[in-house]
Amino acid sequence: MRQTKTGWTKKILACILSTAMLFAVSCGKDDNAAQGGSVQDTGNGNTSGGADVSQPTGGNEAGGIDDTVTIDAIYQAVKEAYGEEYLPTMLLSEDEIQVVYGIEPDWCEEFLIEVPMMSAHVDTFVAVKAKPEYLSQVSDAINAYVENLKNDTMQYPSNLNKIAASSVVTMGNYVFYVMLGMITPEQEDADEDVQIAAYAERNQVAIDVIESMLLK
Repeated sequence: MRQTKTGWTKKILACILSTAMLFAVSCGKDDNAAQGGSVQDTGNGNTSGGADVSQPTGGNEAGGIDDTVTIDAIYQAVKEAYGEEYLPTMLLSEDEIQVVYGIEPDWCEEFLIEVPMMSAHVDTFVAVKAKPEYLSQVSDAINAYVENLKNDTMQYPSNLNKIAASSVVTMGNYVFYVMLGMITPEQEDADEDVQIAAYAERNQVAIDVIESMLLK
């Protein structure tokens, strides 16, 4: 069967978007090695660790998730908390999110992903309120993206410790990916463990905001 012009156009668009986004998260300037990322699951309280995949709990359970909070309200509060340290400035379209992150719009009640315009930065904020029946698909897609990011051999070394410190957070039907904030020049010159701990501390700013808004 002949491929239609529309079909070829969609395939070409997908390739271009994938290449562009991979390049955007691949630029930097250090040479420290990466470690395992941080994953948090706070559906029934707060736990964190070095596991690769978060375990979503879903629903309004014992943790008391306020599922009336909008993604936009959380997004605005996170931006305000970081101030000038909040580097993402480009909100991705539905097509870009679907191609690069593997998240289907039909899986979500609300969602947004913002990345920097400058490819030298990897700062990213992902916020999704999943439909309950698609929570696992959303979580799996985000965790798969993070794993690909950590395993990307094209990453510049300066990005590796920031990626290693990034966090996937699941609260009820909400799933977030947080890689935000800046560390001091002294911390940038420190060894790998100090850098990762410093980046994790900066990520915690967003996590604290999210918890304060969602936990009853």
